[in-house]
Amino acid sequence: MKKILMLLLSMMALACHAQIATTPTIKGHVLGETFEQFIVKSSPATHVQAQLCIETNDQKRYTVDGCSEFVAFVSSIANGSQSAELKCQDPIYGLGVCRDFRGYAKFAHNKLVELNIEITDKAWSEALTDATSKFGQPDETHSDTVQNVYGAKFDLQTATWTKPDFLVVAFEKINVPYNLNRFIEITLTDHAYFQSEQAKKAHGSALD
Repeated sequence: MKKILMLLLSMMALACHAQIATTPTIKGHVLGETFEQFIVKSSPATHVQAQLCIETNDQKRYTVDGCSEFVAFVSSIANGSQSAELKCQDPIYGLGVCRDFRGYAKFAHNKLVELNIEITDKAWSEALTDATSKFGQPDETHSDTVQNVYGAKFDLQTATWTKPDFLVVAFEKINVPYNLNRFIEITLTDHAYFQSEQAKKAHGSALD
């Protein structure tokens, strides 16, 4: 385990020189980058926390916030996992290892294939304007209505972009039946990965 972690640490130092796919950036990241590149391109707080987790011995690792989950993620990447997900927390809370945004980064065979961010400080119109400036006009938009136990109805917006190399979905969510706060999720997904996952779902399981 220690050898694997130290190897990845050394790879992080070289990550910025590797070639990656050219796709729009979200929080400075692009599809196709490796886990090592992801950490190097992250904020200093995330980079330092990742190194701390890797360098901390097994006995003390549980005392560092988020290290156990991060080390399990790194080990999964090192072992060639087909799918490994790194959860990220809002930087204002200072929790976990990835502290640049709230959402997740998903890797397949150590390539970033999906990036999800949660936006809580902007209205839908503002977030859609930001997304449109980055991805162009959406290919599809629609509205869904949800209802809480008291009968109140809420219209939630969705926009999608379908490109040859990637897909983007932006949608509103609401915490029903709790505080009714609205927020927005934007997910950037590698097109080939998406098609592969859809094919798996269509094929189904031999045990179903």
